[in-house]
Amino acid sequence: MSLPGKLRKFCTWEIKVSPNPPLLFFREHEILREEIKSLQGVRSKLETRERDLEDELRKSKEDAEKAAKAAAAKEGEDQEEDVPLAQRKRFTRVEMARVLMERNQYKEKFMELQEAVRWTEMIRANKTDGSGGAGGAGGGGGADKKGGGSGGNWGIRKL
Repeated sequence: MSLPGKLRKFCTWEIKVSPNPPLLFFREHEILREEIKSLQGVRSKLETRERDLEDELRKSKEDAEKAAKAAAAKEGEDQEEDVPLAQRKRFTRVEMARVLMERNQYKEKFMELQEAVRWTEMIRANKTDGSGGAGGAGGGGGADKKGGGSGGNWGIRKL
């Protein structure tokens, strides 16, 4: 490349473009390549961090859904307690325990009442035996009434 005619007077040297790039361009090019490599490394690190954060987010969402389901199930039990027993499909553990306790209490009460009936029957039988034994004719009949008709019903006679 040569300079125009007017500038040639003042300048004694010419600028020539060589087909081989100068060393300065080569170094800049090498620096830019290294910078590209480092930026690619940073990019890959950021991509892996992004994947990790997405996985963590997904796990957090799953945990939140599980917690929400558990809370809904617990709330459902609370709401189920408000619904009358006849309309519910299942018993809760607390309700089943209460029902079993009530059943046991009723059984105990029933057994106490059976025992009271036995005692009253025995007392009635003793009174009829005592009054029949004094008359002479009723003694044998009273003994049959006490134990004969009931068989294995523990001294309870049929009325």
